Amino acid sequence: MAENPPEQRHSRALEAPLIANEIERAKAEARNGLRQYDRTIEQIEYWFYEPDRPFRLRVSHILDLRRVALEGISAYAGNFRPGGVSYILWRLNWIHPFADGNGRTSRAVSYLVLSVRTGYRLPGRPMIPEQIVANRTPYFEALEVADDAVTVGRFDLTAMEALIERLLAARLLSVIRQAGGTIKET
Repeated sequence: MAENPPEQRHSRALEAPLIANEIERAKAEARNGLRQYDRTIEQIEYWFYEPDRPFRLRVSHILDLRRVALEGISAYAGNFRPGGVSYILWRLNWIHPFADGNGRTSRAVSYLVLSVRTGYRLPGRPMIPEQIVANRTPYFEALEVADDAVTVGRFDLTAMEALIERLLAARLLSVIRQAGGTIKET
C-alpha cells in the first residue's frame, strides 16, 4: 500500500489556476460536472442511435468528457497534461494524463462504457460516479490493490470489479425502492 492514506490522493498536477477563489472554483466544478454528465448521456445515446455501429471508445471521447469537466477551470481542458505520459485506459486514473479532472473523467468514461456495453442508460440513483464521490475510500482502496499488483507484474482488478458490482447493485435496488418495493437484506 502507499504510504499516504487513500484520502490524500488527488488528481491535480502543478498548474496555474484559472479560478483562484476556492468557492468559485467549486461552483464551476459543480456546473461542469452537470455538463459532463449531459455530455456522457449524449455519447451514450449516439451509440444507441445506430445499434449496428460497433462501439469504439476513442481517446477523443475521453478528451471531450474531460474538456467539458474542466472548461474555464484548467488551461489544459480537453488535452493531456504537458509532458510524456503513457496512455492505458484501464489505468486512466492512475496514470493521470491530465493536469486536473482525472478521477471525474475516468468515472464518466466508466459510466459511458458500462451503459453502452449493457445497451441502455442505467436506471436508478445515485449514479455510480456519485456513489464513489460520496464515499471515496473503497474506490481508492480498490485502485491501490490494482496498482500494487502491477508493481509485482500482475493485473488484479478484482477489488475494483467487486466495488463496481456493489455500487451497481445499490443503484438498481434504488429503482425497486422508488417503485414502492421492499428489499430483504440477506
